[in-house]
Amino acid sequence: MKKELYQTIEIPEGIEAEIEGSKVIVKGKEGTNERKFDFSNLSFEKKGNEIIIGNKKSSKKEKRRMNTIAAHIKNMIGGAQKVFEYKLKICFSHFPITVEIKGNEALVKNFLGERTPRKVKIPKGAEVKVDKEIVTVTSPSIETAGQAAANFENVTRIVKRDRYPVKVMVGFKQPEKAKPALISNVKGLKGIEKGEKIIIAKIGKKKKIEIAKLAKEKGIIINNLSVNKLLKKAQKAEDAKKSKEKAKPKETKK
Repeated sequence: MKKELYQTIEIPEGIEAEIEGSKVIVKGKEGTNERKFDFSNLSFEKKGNEIIIGNKKSSKKEKRRMNTIAAHIKNMIGGAQKVFEYKLKICFSHFPITVEIKGNEALVKNFLGERTPRKVKIPKGAEVKVDKEIVTVTSPSIETAGQAAANFENVTRIVKRDRYPVKVMVGFKQPEKAKPALISNVKGLKGIEKGEKIIIAKIGKKKKIEIAKLAKEKGIIINNLSVNKLLKKAQKAEDAKKSKEKAKPKETKK
């Protein structure tokens, strides 16, 4: 069901906001932010010190788009008041790394002892400062500041060591879990830790009891055997054997 939905964004003092077609321009003491938006099926206007977005008959899709646009404009206003800042630390254990700013590029020198410096692109609108081991990235745009900081991370990423985002593709699935070990004697329990699962192979009753006793002591789980039941039966059989031996009359030598 479509509803009448509107969202109001207040423009604080010291901030100028203009709407030029599909473009929103926000000016403040820290700089200017510009961005184009898709206002189709949405009414968008400025009244005094407020920006009003909405529609008389808004669907769920339009509501989501309206909330997204409002969040972006709030970030633009926030950046025009106070710049967004990211701080990165230069870390090394052996080769001393230095960062040098040259125009719209930053040069990362002596990274892992490399002769050729690694180049980092600084997006337009971002400012980068280096103070000893701290690299500070600032911009009135949250996207620009974030992209500049991400460029430093991407350029200095070490293959097969640093974290990589998982790319989900067709056929993507979780890694298969390790199968329980197949045990045929007591020696096979070496290296198996508490809480791990095992399967007992087709072996004799005596060996089964030996494995079951040691597995119970170590806290190892046996998938294809009821340990307590087997050990109770074995104990009963042993007790019965002992009582029989006691009941037998002793033979006297003539």
